Formats: sequence, structure tokens, C-alpha cells
Amino acid sequence: MNEKVHESVLNTVKNARVIFIEFKEKKYPGRLVESKLGEKMVFILPKVDSYLGMKVVTGDQVAIRVISDKGAIVAFESELIEKKLPKLVLKFPQEESNKFIRSTGRTPAKLRAKIIIKSSENAMIPGDISTIGVMQNLSDSGCSVTASVNMEISVIVNLAITLPVKGINKVFDLRGTVQRKKIEKNEKNNYGIEFFDDDRRILNEIRKYFESQDGETN
Repeated sequence: MNEKVHESVLNTVKNARVIFIEFKEKKYPGRLVESKLGEKMVFILPKVDSYLGMKVVTGDQVAIRVISDKGAIVAFESELIEKKLPKLVLKFPQEESNKFIRSTGRTPAKLRAKIIIKSSENAMIPGDISTIGVMQNLSDSGCSVTASVNMEISVIVNLAITLPVKGINKVFDLRGTVQRKKIEKNEKNNYGIEFFDDDRRILNEIRKYFESQDGETN
């Protein structure tokens, strides 16, 4: 592959708003700290857990998935060369890959959600923020949320929604990061939220609830 293509790949990763390093079962936010054109990229992971320490080994296939500076989702196929936690040395990706771009359908939904942004989780926010928004269009990994509050890309948010389960109101708590932002015609902000891996099971429960309601309606 020629040098210009390598430079294009590197610039996409360097200028990304958000970077995720994805393994077979889990993914982690990362930051590019070093690179050698055509050979390797070195990322530092702010959060290290037992999965990284015990299950991830040299030679594992890895996806580098980024939100570009223009808001597009771009993914690259790579391989783990060396593990020096919290640093990971990855093989320099050769080209963009569609293999890791999610294309699963969305479940239509429209429900009130309490949004909490904690200053303890977001260094750039001086105080906690609490507001109400509308959660909709659920996917396998996240949802879209409309709210009047202003949130920046990569901000960690907590969502709480209430659903009637077997006649009793049940509160579902979800936690994730802002991956996309746009202003709608009504001048409210619409956000794409991607939830953390630990909350995917909860999200799946909520999707099943709405899918079952749709089935009963039809």
C-alpha cells in the first residue's frame, strides 16, 4: 500500500473525536499516543479490566472504530502486536473496513428519559446536570435522544427510564457516551448515545418490551 493511503488512515485516527478499540467480546475507549507509518499504532486505554488482563492475547483480531472529525463512523481491521497495559500496540491498519460497522435494525420507541450528566465522570463539566429528554430509535448498542440540554461529543451520560413491567413501574438505568450530535428543526439537540457493554443486556430488555408492544398492536 502506498504512503499516501497510510497517511490518510493515520490522519483519520489522529483527528478522530472518539476512538474505540474493539475485541471479540468487549470494546474500550482509547487514545493514540504513538505511531509508525505502515507498521504500528500505540493506544493507551484509560480503563483496564480483567478481560484485557486475562483474555486478550497477542495475535487477537482487533477493530479500531472511530467517530471522525466530520461525525462519520469509520472502522479499521487490525491485530494486537503487543500488550503493555494500559498501552496496546496494534498492527497499522491497511484500509477502511465495513466489516465492523453495525448495520442492525432499530426498534421504534418514544419515551421520557431522565438525563443526568455527572461532573465526577466528565472533567470538563463544573457541576452535575439533570434534565428530561425523549429517548427513541433503539439499536443493539444505543439510541437517539432529543433534549434541550447541550452535550458535547464523548460526554458520559446516565439515562433513567420507567416502564410498566407486569403491572409495576420499573426503572431502567443506562450509561453511555455521546457519539453524535445534530440540531433538529425545533432547535432541540438530537444525540446518538452508545451504551457501555455492561448495559447492553438492559437495552435488550427495553427493545424486547417495545417489540412485544408492537406485536400486540398488530
